Amino acid sequence: MNPRRIDIYYETIEGQTAAVAQRMKARLEQAGHEVRVARCRDTKTGDIEQADIAIVGGSIHAGNHHTRVLEFARQHAALLSSKPSAFFLVCLTAHSGKPEAPGIVAGYLETFAQKTDWKPRVSKAFAGALLYTQYGFVKRKIMETINRKEGGETDVTKDHVYTDWQAVDAFADEVSTL
Repeated sequence: MNPRRIDIYYETIEGQTAAVAQRMKARLEQAGHEVRVARCRDTKTGDIEQADIAIVGGSIHAGNHHTRVLEFARQHAALLSSKPSAFFLVCLTAHSGKPEAPGIVAGYLETFAQKTDWKPRVSKAFAGALLYTQYGFVKRKIMETINRKEGGETDVTKDHVYTDWQAVDAFADEVSTL
C-alpha cells in the first residue's frame, strides 16, 4: 500500500456529517494515509491541489443539499475532477424502509452532480441521525411530528443514530484505492 494524502472536506449542521468524516479519517489513518479533515468554508484551492485524493461530504435537510457544500463543489469542480475524488451524503431518508427511499436517495446524489458539474468517481449515501437531545424545542417537535407520521422514532429523550459505520469504513477503503 502506498500512503497518500487524502483530504475530507465537509459541512455539517447537527454534527453527523462531521462524525462520518472523522470515522473515515480514523479508518484511512489506520491504513497509513495522511488525512486532513476540514470544513468546506475553511478550505482554499491550494489545499485541494495538495491532496492526492479528495472526499467531499454534506447532508440533506428538508430535501435540500447544504448550500456551502454545493458552492464548494461547484467552485472546485474542475480541480476535484482532475484527481481521484468521492462524494458522500448523510440523510435520514437512507434509513427509511419505504420502497421509494432508494430512488429518493439516488435522486439526491444525481441532483448534486447536476448542480455542481462535478462527477466524483465514487458517491455514497449514509443514513444520518435523529439528534433529538440537541434540537431546540421547535425543531424537536417538528422532527417528532414527521417521524410519528413516517413511523420513525419518536422518543425525544434520546438520540437515534442510524449510520452504518461498517459501510462508512468500506467507503473509506474503496476511496483509498482510487
